[in-house]
Amino acid sequence: ERQGFRYTVSYSDNGQGVLETTEEEPLLITNTAPRNGSLKIKKRVTVNGSNPTAETYSLVNGTYTFTVMKKGDAEFVPRTVELTINGNNIAESDEITDLPAGTYVITESSQTGTELIEATVDNIPATITSQSVEVVVTAGKVSTEAPVVSFTNNATKIDFEKIWKYNNASMKWADNTSITVTVSGGNRRYIYTISRNDLVAGKEISGHAHAEGDPKLTVRTVHEDDRTETYEYKFEVRELPYNNGDPYIVTEQKVDKYKDPIYKDD
Repeated sequence: ERQGFRYTVSYSDNGQGVLETTEEEPLLITNTAPRNGSLKIKKRVTVNGSNPTAETYSLVNGTYTFTVMKKGDAEFVPRTVELTINGNNIAESDEITDLPAGTYVITESSQTGTELIEATVDNIPATITSQSVEVVVTAGKVSTEAPVVSFTNNATKIDFEKIWKYNNASMKWADNTSITVTVSGGNRRYIYTISRNDLVAGKEISGHAHAEGDPKLTVRTVHEDDRTETYEYKFEVRELPYNNGDPYIVTEQKVDKYKDPIYKDD
């Protein structure tokens, strides 16, 4: 038997299930190469370039949608594939079968909060163009031989904590005080001004010169305890563009009223 071919046998019998061949009616065996193949789609997600944890799954959980189209074939009916990530970091589709041989374009729909950063075909880096990757489907290559197209999305976020200190004693954030915080990485720079009135858990603060899609700063917790003189404020900036694995840096404009405000990474 020859791999990749389907065998078709045409014959006649004598009515008793016995094959009869003659010079005039020979036994005919035809090898027909299959015309269709298959592919699979795999989804992987990361947070800050690493596998998510129980605390960060919420950043990447969701349904990721892909469209499969045959390049240059207007008659091909597009296939839609949905993969769900929920408390893990990898999902893989069932085999997408009965695909006529040729080049296919797999497009991932944009997912709020994550960014497509990498794609491979059979673990070989692939070029991403407008959320799309091309893959060649070969006739007869199915099941374990079918190509696997893998998409990796990343969610980038930072957490930081603000503590006021003066003469080695904690100070409450004064009503008339605001600070300017800069979050920077590579050629990206986001600037936020936080005032006393913004210190409400869940409050979102847009950056200066805020553009559509730019990340917002969110106030996560406010802890003010006059008895113990503990005044801590936690903030988060999420949905930051991927920075090629390099960290974002948080800096604060000097506030003269207080000495040496301190940031502490979570």
